[in-house]
Amino acid sequence: MQINMKIGVTHDQLESLIVNDVRRRAHCDGFKAISFYRTAEIPGTNWVPASVNYGKAGSVVCDAALREIIPRMQREYDLIGG
Repeated sequence: MQINMKIGVTHDQLESLIVNDVRRRAHCDGFKAISFYRTAEIPGTNWVPASVNYGKAGSVVCDAALREIIPRMQREYDLIGG
């Protein structure tokens, strides 16, 4: 039996984790922000991205980074708080 222990984080903490991860990617250092909303619709996670602010970063390369980062973060973190 596998126990899935996720780390609970606030919206601001989750945003910071994702933004910092995206900014480490080539051509994404100008990435500004991402927001989320809670959901019970997707098995295995309680949040999904709502909007993205690319700032001066390239949207194509940052989208590619987000396609890798978001599923990983959804496996590791649950959104807590209001």
